[in-house]
Amino acid sequence: MIALVPLAPALLAVALSGCGAGEISDCADAECRRAHLLAAWDGQPESVATDLAQITEPVERVAVITALVEARPEEARALCGALPRGDDARRRCERMTTRPHLWQARAPAAADTSPWASIAPLERVCTHAVDRPVCLAAVAARAATRGDSRKAAAACNAEQTDVWRWECFFRAAEARAAPPRMSAYAEGAELCRAAGPFEDNCQRHLVHRATIYAPPATVDAPDAWLLQLDIAANIERYWAGRDPETGAGLVGQLWSEALEVSYQRADRVVGNPLLPLPPSALPHARAAAAWRLLVLEALSEEGPENVPTLAALVDRLEAALATRVRGPPSFAPGPEPASVRDLWVDDPGVPSVIYRGTSRRVVAEEPRADLAICVLEAAARAAPPRRALLAEGAGHPQALVRATAERLLGLVVPCAGCAPCP
Repeated sequence: MIALVPLAPALLAVALSGCGAGEISDCADAECRRAHLLAAWDGQPESVATDLAQITEPVERVAVITALVEARPEEARALCGALPRGDDARRRCERMTTRPHLWQARAPAAADTSPWASIAPLERVCTHAVDRPVCLAAVAARAATRGDSRKAAAACNAEQTDVWRWECFFRAAEARAAPPRMSAYAEGAELCRAAGPFEDNCQRHLVHRATIYAPPATVDAPDAWLLQLDIAANIERYWAGRDPETGAGLVGQLWSEALEVSYQRADRVVGNPLLPLPPSALPHARAAAAWRLLVLEALSEEGPENVPTLAALVDRLEAALATRVRGPPSFAPGPEPASVRDLWVDDPGVPSVIYRGTSRRVVAEEPRADLAICVLEAAARAAPPRRALLAEGAGHPQALVRATAERLLGLVVPCAGCAPCP
């Protein structure tokens, strides 16, 4: 295993200030080369590849790349491949660059609310590891996978650095409640509560990871949605006596993302998911179905004169959701939920729900008005945005539909390329 040579804090400060050697070949020692590369880093990893290639000593290469990644984690992901495969330094690099909560600005940590935060730390574990935080997180994840949350917490509490201890609890929670073991959701959620400022992200991630198991919307099997229904019940049960509002938000996220995956996996828009799912899932089914309908119809403002009006699309969507088909079951996981543009402007006085996982939308009690809102939200995210539909919505008789259209008209920007924007 390659040992890491940490960059001295004073040298790191000099490097980041831009005071390095003119050329790496001018450097006479390792500290100078590290300072040069850190000073030269401009967010384009390929620009330092040539200089890195001149560092042939393995320990020095690992130290330099690790310093670059820790200084610029949001830009340095490409450098991870230059580290030895299977090495702790590479695992740390990949984690730093793919888990942005580790380096993004965060709110001050609240007091730990989980009993796991007070478990006595493991002793004499990972004491000789090259990268102790990586080692402890691995010990915790293995323990959590086996169902031993106490040992997982003890491993995490052995980490002295706050950010890596919180990340350790985050990883342990993911391992404990990983699909399809969502019956352990309560233990996973409890481990999340020891993740400090990462807790909210951790709680949402437990739900997010289960949504790829949503069946295609065309599936006609009585038990197709049992996993998601069980997860929803576990979420509601866990949060009922703690924070029902948080629980309701997480259940909304579950249905929003799961139905997004379900309709992404379908070759047509139908109403099969409406039968097994609770009424609270209906607004999310409408949103996902409306987007899928626009994608499948490939609407275009520059198309023929028979481009459907808003009213016609609402008719089509209403008819589609009333249709049932006999699609085959599917047990393979689906795609990750699409990441949608956030076009929401907060208005506490307007009823709203989460929209396709990452945004929000107005929700209307009258079904056709709610369908119209879903069509407008989808139209605003098409490429290019369907301004004719938005303009039509601005004259709709329902006030919530009009308000949605007016908001979206003021926010939409054409997307580059011809593929539909999510």
